[in-house]
Amino acid sequence: MRKERHDDEKNNNEYSLEQRFEPTNYSYTCIFEFDGKNDMSPYIHLSAKGICPTVKISHHLINFGECKVHDRRDYLVTLENKNDDHAVEFTFANVRFCDSFLIIQVAHFKVAPKTSKLMPSTSQKLIFTFEPKSLGKFSNFMDLELFGIYKIPVKLMGSSLSLSEKKVTPFSI
Repeated sequence: MRKERHDDEKNNNEYSLEQRFEPTNYSYTCIFEFDGKNDMSPYIHLSAKGICPTVKISHHLINFGECKVHDRRDYLVTLENKNDDHAVEFTFANVRFCDSFLIIQVAHFKVAPKTSKLMPSTSQKLIFTFEPKSLGKFSNFMDLELFGIYKIPVKLMGSSLSLSEKKVTPFSI
């Protein structure tokens, strides 16, 4: 089952994604050869079941809107493990690999917690933060990785078109 709800990006309406997969059976037959002879080679039949994690993220698109330089905007998102039997380990990668040699940092955007484990049938609140350090319009993706294999992109957008006063902490000796 795959259930999606798409809404207008400009109005920052909720976008939810729920994926549920039935167990898949995998079968394979191995033939072992000893010293290049296959007349006495045993056949071994292997089988396994695989289940793709079933998660729901409340917002797939996060539009922070306007935020002054050196200010911050927070956005609360819920991640839910829909599986009744299996925990899900997740992490957010804050780097993107464009090719095998180039690594780009996802600037101005953060998430907390970056990594955690969701027990069966539980949910967790995630806080996405937009903290611009320069003027401009920003748009990027942050990957939600499940077990380090499955990736769900979360689109992050925000703009910083004006300056605010930089907060200076007094230093004392």
